[in-house]
Amino acid sequence: MPTNKQPALPWKLLTAVAKDIGQTPNALREYIKKGKLIEEIHWIKFLGRIYINQVTLCELMVSGH
Repeated sequence: MPTNKQPALPWKLLTAVAKDIGQTPNALREYIKKGKLIEEIHWIKFLGRIYINQVTLCELMVSGH
């Protein structure tokens, strides 16, 4: 088990991340549509599902942008 605070797998389904951070999945989708979350940095689409990079999302939230 990793000793640092970063998750072992940084990519997680949008719905799971929304639950973890207390947002709705629709709120995260709006951030994507408005360009606040950048494709291939904060999110990717794979097999029709949206995956969020927890590490870069956390950095974005901490920075306040």
